[in-house]
Amino acid sequence: MEYVHLENNKILGYYSKDINPVIPKGCLEITEKQWQEALNINANWYENGKFIVKDLRTPEEIEAYEKSLIPKTITLRQARLYLLSIELLDDLENIISQNRAYQIEWEYANSIESESPLVKILGQTLNLDDEQIDNMFMEASKI
Repeated sequence: MEYVHLENNKILGYYSKDINPVIPKGCLEITEKQWQEALNINANWYENGKFIVKDLRTPEEIEAYEKSLIPKTITLRQARLYLLSIELLDDLENIISQNRAYQIEWEYANSIESESPLVKILGQTLNLDDEQIDNMFMEASKI
């Protein structure tokens, strides 16, 4: 006999009479085939008679996770090659040429951070919002 322990459709545990001497009260009895299928897919939810994998994170947790995937730093090589590929490199270098401090950073730094003043000013000058800058860092990091 195989069992699944559920609470409001969320799977709390799997049990087998062969393995577990004590089965919690209120467990749903399932076939060995269902038990194996649920274990094989690492199901965490039972709905409409089926075992599924459901993302149980809140929208805030999903957003925080997705944000964590965005690189905070890229190399200037990656930045230049990506900007060249989207035809913004010349515009950017024209803006940089007007500020000696930006020139030094652009020419001599090894990397650039998404939160740096240079990126913020360039984003404003080129009318790029935070999401567009994040996307640029994601794409540039792949180079």
